[in-house]
Amino acid sequence: MDLLKCYECSNTVIKPYPWLEIMKNHDLIVWLRWVNKNICQQISTDNWTTTDVKVRIATGMLFKMKSVMDYQKTVIHTYFVANIRQARIDYELSTLPF
Repeated sequence: MDLLKCYECSNTVIKPYPWLEIMKNHDLIVWLRWVNKNICQQISTDNWTTTDVKVRIATGMLFKMKSVMDYQKTVIHTYFVANIRQARIDYELSTLPF
């Protein structure tokens, strides 16, 4: 996967969650860096099971954050899972031979 695709994945991983809210919260920034390094950059090498396990780990990390309110965690998690799955599907479709 090229760097542009990786950037697109990490940049959109929790969209449409407001970017200003992310920038105000250091814990979310650290979490997004982990997601970028361990999930977004590995989409081309990991299989579905590995990606799902990493998503579960990221979910656990997200829900242990004290600096994010519960309703925000739910919204972030919903966008996160949907966007990671879409990125995985997009990658697989781009590698089809036809």
